[in-house]
Amino acid sequence: MTTLRWGSATDVGLVRESNQDSLLVAQPLFAVADGMGGHRGGEVASATALEILAATFGNSTTRDDLVEAVRRANAKVWDKAQLDDDLRGMGTTLTAIAKVFDEETGAESIAIINVGDSRTYLLHDGALSQVTTDHSFVEEMVRAGEISPEEAEVHPKRNVLTRALGVEPVVDSDTIEITPVPGDRLLLCSDGLVREVSDDQIAATLRRLRNPDEAARELVSMAKANGGHDNITIVIVDVETDTSKPDTSKPDIGEQTSEASPPVPKAPKRKPPKAPRIKVRNRSVVRTAGFVIAAVLLLGAIPGSVVWYARSSFFVGLEGQQLVIYRGRPEPVLFFKPTITERTNVSTNDILPSAIPPLQKGFTTSSPGSAHKYIENLNQEAIQAKNAGIPPVTPTTVKPRK
Repeated sequence: MTTLRWGSATDVGLVRESNQDSLLVAQPLFAVADGMGGHRGGEVASATALEILAATFGNSTTRDDLVEAVRRANAKVWDKAQLDDDLRGMGTTLTAIAKVFDEETGAESIAIINVGDSRTYLLHDGALSQVTTDHSFVEEMVRAGEISPEEAEVHPKRNVLTRALGVEPVVDSDTIEITPVPGDRLLLCSDGLVREVSDDQIAATLRRLRNPDEAARELVSMAKANGGHDNITIVIVDVETDTSKPDTSKPDIGEQTSEASPPVPKAPKRKPPKAPRIKVRNRSVVRTAGFVIAAVLLLGAIPGSVVWYARSSFFVGLEGQQLVIYRGRPEPVLFFKPTITERTNVSTNDILPSAIPPLQKGFTTSSPGSAHKYIENLNQEAIQAKNAGIPPVTPTTVKPRK
């Protein structure tokens, strides 16, 4: 098992009048959001997103829970923008990590989720790598080979996002899981850092300063020294070995003696009998037999792996207008098609129209319990929207940040 240690820093920078960034440090959940939209829209969007993220995730422990928390954060920012003309069109980036556990095996991992161009980096064995992918116009051009990364840094449309939280009723998020390794360091940051400080400079600072608070403050200072043209927000999370152990020592109850209970003499130690030695007469025969056995096991494991992959997950989909829980994958794997495990009493009339597209594709979950929780959240959101008088959704486009 591992534990997490963290530090953070945020600063308005040298050009902006207000800080529209927000950060969240709520073990085991950490996040950075960079708001956009009007005089106060960006500040409201980033703060709202992290408030809902923390409240929804709460004491949750799975990757699906983190995905659901981001979905609800998106819906809340969107709904708030529809009720206030001054906030209409607001949105925010979001990058977040959480230590989660597999529901079946209990294995721990770190789930990383991202929308927009705020980033999560991983420092492993002294080498820094960007884990998330920017959802921006220039990043798509870089991936298509139309421009170089160096050209992207000075491109006139470098601030145009292709995806952000709260500007559409539904948003796709990227999710990644990594195995936590003691000694690893994760950096979450808004683009106010990476536009002023190079990856090499960031890596050198993370290697040099082991205290996460000191490293975060130093990186903010470096960004301001290089211009500080935007808000700068940083969260650093260190993965450490959990050294806490239960106290297995016997309680100290004082010295006791008893004439009626003399000490029992210890039995003399005996050496365990030696295992008989087996001589191998023909090593080539043994090697051949070992190869045959390994091949048989491998051939037997392949069909089992396919079956496991095809049947190990669940998803919520539609059967007509009824919400249905399936076992399997939305897209059939070979000849394994998804099967219905439960038909619910919820229909498309009971949920928001914006929630229907993900159901048409199939919303994947890890267990029937997670599927039920997802459906319940959809139902509650529709009830809350009806009570609040939220108008029908009208998708908008992502606007460039100032």
